[in-house]
Amino acid sequence: MRSFLQEIILQLKTKFYYHGIEKAHARNAMEHPEEYNNIRRILQAYHKGGGLQHLFQEYKLYHLKQLLWSCRPSSILELGSGSTTPVFAEYVRSAGKECVMTSVDESEKWLEHAKKIAWENSALESAAEFIVAPSICEDMRQPPEVKYDFTAKKEYDFVFIDGPSLLVNGEKNKTAVNTNIFDLLQTQSPATIVVDIRESTVNALKSRLYNEYDVIVSDVILRKANRLGYEYFSIFRLKSTGIN
Repeated sequence: MRSFLQEIILQLKTKFYYHGIEKAHARNAMEHPEEYNNIRRILQAYHKGGGLQHLFQEYKLYHLKQLLWSCRPSSILELGSGSTTPVFAEYVRSAGKECVMTSVDESEKWLEHAKKIAWENSALESAAEFIVAPSICEDMRQPPEVKYDFTAKKEYDFVFIDGPSLLVNGEKNKTAVNTNIFDLLQTQSPATIVVDIRESTVNALKSRLYNEYDVIVSDVILRKANRLGYEYFSIFRLKSTGIN
């Protein structure tokens, strides 16, 4: 049990840590005003439909944009729609005719909201697929497993994991693992797998993919996010085989 002094020290450390995050976010926004103006337009529409707000939201979308143009995928699977959906849509439009995306969510209402924002920000035509898929919970497994009732019918080179919700018996359970990615890995090897926090999912991927993928663990998970240019997402990149 912590003493009163230890509790005060912990509170001060936490306060300074989050102050550092806010400073890093403010500086990044100041250095990239045009990109942040676009991000804020997306988030304004997202929040109008009831989307939640949090400290990392603007930086998260900024980081995703940078990541997409660094990886340059041609086929994207988004597991869990939201504020990221229009970012993927804008990338698909800009990347050209050969680029496609699939967005999956358990809530038809929420998926339609994300789809509407995506269409307002990007003329997707036939390049985007939006799928409503119920959430399945395997609560007897340890750790519990949560996934969409969804089977991929395409190959994807970029997979983004932000769903389904980590609900086990009606309550949020951070130990739960999102397992659609493991189903997908039985038949294909995406070049890039990105996880939006979800530490248990990251740990499960690390333990199973250490031979095949290089990993960068989110600085949010590592509590190193109080600096400019930090890694918001955990990123798994397929290792080169060295075969030409």
